[in-house]
Amino acid sequence: MAQYQLELQKYQRGQRKKQPVLRDFYPDMGKWISQALRNRDVWVALVPQGQFGRPFCRALEHNSQWPVVFINNKQKLFVDATTEKGKALFAGIGTGQTVYPDEFTRALNLGRYYLMYDRSEGAKKKGLDLLIKAYELNPTPAPVIEVLSLAVRFTPLHTEVTTFCQQIADDFDEQADVFIKQDGYRGRLEAARMSCGFLARLAQQRKRPAEAARYTQRAKEISAERDWQGAETRW
Repeated sequence: MAQYQLELQKYQRGQRKKQPVLRDFYPDMGKWISQALRNRDVWVALVPQGQFGRPFCRALEHNSQWPVVFINNKQKLFVDATTEKGKALFAGIGTGQTVYPDEFTRALNLGRYYLMYDRSEGAKKKGLDLLIKAYELNPTPAPVIEVLSLAVRFTPLHTEVTTFCQQIADDFDEQADVFIKQDGYRGRLEAARMSCGFLARLAQQRKRPAEAARYTQRAKEISAERDWQGAETRW
């Protein structure tokens, strides 16, 4: 792992100096990590949520031979699709042979699969519908993250993505007093924050400064409450 450590140190020095990550950093590191894992006969890698933004996870995300076959709000599972087991798990998402523990997780992962990998007609719309279903089953950040990172790439889905985020923001503002008494409030907080952030950026693009300022301020307020909730929570 010496080479990985050297590359990681280079990355960390650049981050301290606020330098942008080189375009080929993650793809190159992804190739190196892939080979290092294969040298140790490792074909599956489970990454906890706290490491999603770290170089190891980001690098594997840039390696198409290591697709994600399981994701929820707490973890992400990569498999080496060049192996028989990894290939079977990945292909099984689309065929239904890969089984998930509950309907939320199935909808989340299948929706992501349609958006990322399925090029058939109607697949992208089907993927977005499944992610929205996943959020309705469990209003947490994971489905929103996938909508804003994947579904938003496809122009025909923009109106539905906007409506989805608008609904999350409106529901939170209208029912916050109810939600705060229920389990999962912090998940709703983060989902609302991301939705408001998206709506603020969209308003800026559409040259609507007042609307952009309103959503930006709301996102800041929700962030402050989220941070306070995190500081106060002890279990």
